Amino acid sequence: MINEDVNFVLDIDGVILDYVSGFMSWMRERQGLQTIVAPDKIERYDLSPYFHRDGKQITFSEFRERVSQFSLTEEFKHIPAFEGAEEFLQELSNSGFKIHAVTSCGNEVAAKSRKYCLERYVGWQSNWPLHVLPLGASKQAILSKFPKGRTFFLDDLHSNIQDARKVGLTAIWHKSAPETVYRDIGEGDVLDETHTGSWIELKQKLEDHLISLTASPDQSFTVGNHSALIG
Repeated sequence: MINEDVNFVLDIDGVILDYVSGFMSWMRERQGLQTIVAPDKIERYDLSPYFHRDGKQITFSEFRERVSQFSLTEEFKHIPAFEGAEEFLQELSNSGFKIHAVTSCGNEVAAKSRKYCLERYVGWQSNWPLHVLPLGASKQAILSKFPKGRTFFLDDLHSNIQDARKVGLTAIWHKSAPETVYRDIGEGDVLDETHTGSWIELKQKLEDHLISLTASPDQSFTVGNHSALIG
């Protein structure tokens, strides 16, 4: 088992929970808006062009208001998890990682809903800290508090990956919805850095990074069907 002082810090939306699908369903079913694209065809972080009312695109300000409203709804407690997310988290835990989540999802009400959702749908455990930041807030400050060289960070936004690397963390760009590349915030320009798009790819990438960690010769790491000697 790998050292228990190795942290694995996860983003939630786009990695563990399928926020885009949940939000689009709420906008369509509860707000009466038309959606003009399927969730797996999204190419923008600003989703406002994908929602129409009476044939006209909603404004960005309305989109932001709806995002804030959604975080306070009952539906926010039931955002679907990506297939395999629960099993991946359990494998991390069994391998000895200290699991954390950092999510910029809103206020105290949103934080309670997020915790409920994670506990219900992916078996989130009470000893896995959940760090909730204001809606859309930068994660760099809180990431800087984790130890360099012994912390992995996982996020679906490349901008957050860059911030994590600036504070010395080993960051892996992962999209559980691999086709969702946000071209309006520059992700189309960084595709030379391949993001992982499946749990198998992610486990292999993680194993590759783990090999470079300093650990005692007898320590081994296993996630799923992958195993590596860490030394």
